[in-house]
Amino acid sequence: MITRVTEREQYAFGKLVHALRDKLPFPITPCSEVALFWDDSMNADNGVLGSYSLWHQDRILLTAEAQNVPDMVVPVLCHELRHHYQYHNNPALYILCAVPVVREYTIEKSADAVELAAESIMENGL
Repeated sequence: MITRVTEREQYAFGKLVHALRDKLPFPITPCSEVALFWDDSMNADNGVLGSYSLWHQDRILLTAEAQNVPDMVVPVLCHELRHHYQYHNNPALYILCAVPVVREYTIEKSADAVELAAESIMENGL
């Protein structure tokens, strides 16, 4: 089931992401520009913790498993916000780079770098 995050959660995630943005290796979209949703079909077991889709460009799905674990949600959210930024800054290039295999060497590289940096910052404190 997919449910919208609360206004309070959206605000809190937005504040955390804003505090991280200048410390990340690549630019990301501000959290306020997307709607966030919890998705209980995503989990660590299936390896999917977040999703940005071209079909729903105004939203990001996050694993409901991490609802009460900001240290887990924020890095994944930053990863997905990077994809949102990539698409909205160069849609044609994003679509070309989104094909399987190619994506691992292009759009995923910077999104993974953003996620790892956010994870490290969260672990060491803002």
